[in-house]
Amino acid sequence: MYDDAKVYGNARVYGDARVYGDAWVYKNAALKNSCDYTCIKGFGREYRNTTFYKTKNGDIEVSCGCFSGTLKEFRDKVKETHKDTKLAREYLMIADLMEYHFTEEE
Repeated sequence: MYDDAKVYGNARVYGDARVYGDAWVYKNAALKNSCDYTCIKGFGREYRNTTFYKTKNGDIEVSCGCFSGTLKEFRDKVKETHKDTKLAREYLMIADLMEYHFTEEE
């Protein structure tokens, strides 16, 4: 781990994975290599770091400010909080990109 990165709870980081920057890895995250998580910075009202990561069962979870939950819960929270604003549309586009990024190729 580097910089201000944090790993706690039931999270596991192993293999070739490297966690750095402002990334927080926790709950049921399972990072086998560095492509199992990604951080997006510079969006939202606070321009904070948003971390997307794979869990032990292959789901995608999100950590953004005080929010932590599944990708679906993230989308729902964005729609509830930001309605139909540019900020909401950006967050939803990022969620779509992360879903695509973590989808296994056939």
